[in-house]
Amino acid sequence: MKATLLIILTYILSISYCFGIPKDSINVEFSIENNGINITLTNKGNGNIYVFKSYLKEAYISSKYLHQIDKKNKLHYLSFIPNTKCISSSLSDRVVLSEEKIISPGQFIYEFDTITPHTSKKYKFDYDILFKNINNDNNAIDRVKLKRSKYKFITTRRLKGQFSYIFEFAIYKDISLIMKKYNINEETESSRIQATKFDVLSYKVPIPLVFFN
Repeated sequence: MKATLLIILTYILSISYCFGIPKDSINVEFSIENNGINITLTNKGNGNIYVFKSYLKEAYISSKYLHQIDKKNKLHYLSFIPNTKCISSSLSDRVVLSEEKIISPGQFIYEFDTITPHTSKKYKFDYDILFKNINNDNNAIDRVKLKRSKYKFITTRRLKGQFSYIFEFAIYKDISLIMKKYNINEETESSRIQATKFDVLSYKVPIPLVFFN
């Protein structure tokens, strides 16, 4: 199996704004470099926005838990949406070193990039990191099963055809309670509720991933 990248001219940006971030308040720019792609988020609004970034690190970007496949609709998501059941304001004494830490309680704390009004933040994704595990077994999860709180693994080299590649970011309007340093067993209910109040920014990049034998 090989994978190649094709450049097309369309993209789709969508934001679910049930928690108060207007769709037109965030602009997304996409650019290509020799060894990777850039996604730049610009805050066009009048208040700060906060991008959840705990998973936006080289060690986790290739994780099977962040790469999610919708086989029916031929969509490949790279999702940086927080697993709010596992992330806390402080770390557990128990340390998980494998990628299983993404689904293990107390292994991540909440970290955010603050984008002030009329400023931008660029995120760079190297191809070597994005597609590091593309030929491995069980290197992604079934997105449909995930919605039912189940993990079913998918081997992407067995996929065929063109898949749209979608980045998902969690955008917060308020993180004041989340960022208070509670003990892992003493987080307040209000901070847990605030952690779930984010908008999902979905960006379909103009580079579909094509699998062929």
